[in-house]
Amino acid sequence: MERIERPGRLIALLSRVSGAYMARAMRPFGLAAAHYPVLMVLYRRDGLSQEELAQDLQVDKSAAKRTVDPLVAAGYVRRERNPLDRRAYRLYATEKALVVRPALQAVLDGYEAALSAEFSPAERAAAIDLLNRMARNAVAARNALDA
Repeated sequence: MERIERPGRLIALLSRVSGAYMARAMRPFGLAAAHYPVLMVLYRRDGLSQEELAQDLQVDKSAAKRTVDPLVAAGYVRRERNPLDRRAYRLYATEKALVVRPALQAVLDGYEAALSAEFSPAERAAAIDLLNRMARNAVAARNALDA
């Protein structure tokens, strides 16, 4: 592969390749690549509202709903009305989701290990730091367009 100097192109490439990898890796669970981030968030913070989930995933509310709907239909996520706000729903990982958690985590851990296979621990830590800074910058740039 040729050396790419532009961060945006590298991020787009990583996104496409990662999406294809996760699409294949999620098939045995009957999931799409877009579904595992929802489950990973709910594993950490079960009972979020759809709005909170959308904020966590950095997507709009309708995109979050479109991603959650198939998870509800497949039995991985349960929606319950929020007793404090009858217009809102809380999302919970079901027993089915909890059963596949170790396998999903193994897929993610394996892919992350593959991504940083030739990195020293210091290089991996530096890459994580730089990517987090780039992610914050990207969110700030997007938000500036909305201002």
